[in-house]
Parts: sequence; structure tokens; C-alpha cells
Amino acid sequence: MGKTGKPGKVGKVGKPGKSGRTSMGWSGWGSGLLLVPGQLGVIAAEVATRVSPVEFPYLAPAGLVYPWALLLLVLGMLWRLLQGRFAGLVVPLVVCIITWSHVRVTWGGSGSENEALQGGHQALDAPLRDSLQVMSWNVRQFDRFGWLGGAQTRDEILATMETAAPGILCIQECFLDAGKKPFLTLDALMNRLGLVHADTEFGSGASQEQRMGLVTLSRYPVVGSVQVRFENDKDNAALATDLKIGDDTIRVINAHLSSIRFDQQDYEAVRRGPDAGERARLWRRLRKAWEKRAVQAEQLAEFVEASPHPVIVCGDFNDTPVSYAMAQFRRHVVDAFATRGTGLGGTYIGDLPSLRIDFIMHSPALEAVRFEKVGARLSDHHAVRTTLIGRTGPVED
Repeated sequence: MGKTGKPGKVGKVGKPGKSGRTSMGWSGWGSGLLLVPGQLGVIAAEVATRVSPVEFPYLAPAGLVYPWALLLLVLGMLWRLLQGRFAGLVVPLVVCIITWSHVRVTWGGSGSENEALQGGHQALDAPLRDSLQVMSWNVRQFDRFGWLGGAQTRDEILATMETAAPGILCIQECFLDAGKKPFLTLDALMNRLGLVHADTEFGSGASQEQRMGLVTLSRYPVVGSVQVRFENDKDNAALATDLKIGDDTIRVINAHLSSIRFDQQDYEAVRRGPDAGERARLWRRLRKAWEKRAVQAEQLAEFVEASPHPVIVCGDFNDTPVSYAMAQFRRHVVDAFATRGTGLGGTYIGDLPSLRIDFIMHSPALEAVRFEKVGARLSDHHAVRTTLIGRTGPVED
């Protein structure tokens, strides 16, 4: 009986099988180490776009890390695909389907969004005779305090604008001086750029001679103007300018939403790593800014929805594409970057790089045929510009 049991030693051959299972287990853990945080990060960001920071601010940071969470998710899926573990791809694929609209606004260049939007505005009566060249730029007061080069930087900003030659230019943090030795006057700005129509909002201006705020310049006549003030921040606002373009009227909304307002001490804490007290202070600033922008975005999105004309919404929104604030606008307008942009498209130049916080959005009655970020580093923001044409057909619900 003992001898007949010897063939049982063949069971030792099973060790490689056991080792193989162990190897597969380690591979599974490896892909899981990517997929689990990736899925959790993406889902948290999706919830954050639907829950106001005023009600629950703790999800808002998920929008900041969304690109990296998405990268982990994609890498984990590729790993499992190479393993042939197709059953393990079901949940990640469901998450990808849920977040697909945010993939497009994060990475850009993914095709037209128009079909996915419900039309809320009138289509243009006829195709535009010419394409609309639209540019938006937070110029940081034309560097009047000399952060980069003072007057030289101002002149380089003006030269960049002149070269871009937009038909519509939306400027945020535009400083104008009408004193005896002016830094820059509105007339000088208009003459330099050849844009003969202007609309302004200077709610945060210090005096009649020195003013700072929003300026919209255009080669098209201004036929109406409305200022949108934010009750929770007197230093920020939006300016709605109705322009007569051919037989149509288009409303251009130049907006600047609240920033975090970090001071030098805060930036130094971020660079070296904050202590407990500094972390608490940084969180208070972040939370306050998210809450302010949430309310401002709701107010401005309602204004956009009520517009009797097709709209172009430009400006510095101080929030990322995957955020509660920006989600308020996507129900009514198309993000031009999502249809014609490429990569992450970061526009902020500072201690938090790769953040896209400057946007050009438009009604479904218009279509973006080109989008680009202007590479000049003359402010703490890159300029963005797009080329728009009118859609010839009606926008269906």
C-alpha cells in the first residue's frame, strides 16, 4: 500500500501551479493598487461636481487631483487588460462611462460636445459671415507692480494681443490709469489693438483715475451691457456685453470668480510643507474660496440660461474643469477646449501648475473650430483664444 502511494509525489509538481497563482495574485494586487485609488478618486470627483461646497466642502479637493486619479485608473485597466483579466475590468469600465464627460473637459480634443447638450438658446439666424476670433486673458494689472518687468511686460502683453488680433477680447484684472503720467489708458489700449468698441466693469477700482476690473473690447458694436455683481465678494464680478454681429446679437460674458487669495506666507508653507497650524489656515482659505465660487457660479449660470441671445462666456474662473462651479455652466454652454483643445491645457502659472482655470465657453448655436493656449509667460495666467463659427441648423432639444 505504501508503494502504491508513491505516485502521490506527483503532487509536488503542483508547486509551480501554486507559485503561478501567487504570481497572478501579486499581479492582481499590483493592478489593484492602481485601480482602487484611481476609482475612488474619480468617483469622489464626480460626486464633488454634484454637491455644493457650501453644503459639504470636503469633496471639493477631489477635483484638483482628478487628472492623476484618472491616470491611475487608466494604467490599472491597461495592466489588467495585458493580464487577460477581463472580468476585473467590468467595474473600472463602468466608472469610465460615468466620468466620460469629465475626461473630455480634462484632456480636450475629444470631438464635439454639441450633441450631448440640451439646447437652451436660439440658433443663429444665418451663418456668420466671418469666424469670430475670441481671446481671454487675466493680465495681472499689466504687471504694474513690476513682478516681471513692469512697463516692459505691459508692452509685451500689448504686443501679444496685437499679434493675436482677436475680434473680441476679454481682459480680467485690467488696470487703467488716466493720471498725469498714465500707465495705460483705455483709449491707448483700444488704439493699440484696433478695437473700437469697449465695455468696462470697475467695481474694484480705487478711484476715477486709477481703475481695475473687467474690460471687453470688440470690433463689433456694443448694443447692450449688464454688470453682474457677486454679493459674497465685492472684488469679483462679471460683465455681459451684447454685440451686434451681422444680423445677430451675441452676448459676451467676461467673468472673474473669487480666487484663493494665498499670500506669500501661504505659498512658502506650500513649498516647504505646512505644519499643523499652516494646514488649518490653508484649508480655511481653500474652503472659503470654493464656497464663494459655488454661489457665484450658480448665479452666473442662471444669468447665462436666461440670456435671450447666444452667449460666449470667457474669463478667469479660478476653478478646475472638474468642479462644482464649472459643472453649473456645462448644462448651458460648451467648453471650447473640450472640443478643440489638447492635453491638460493648464493656464495658471504659479505654485500650482497644470491647472486649467481660464475658460472660453459658448452656446450650442456656435461651434469652436480652433482652440489654443497662448504660450507667453507675461502674467500668472496664460491667455486662451478660440475661433468660433455659427451653426447653420437649429439646436434641437
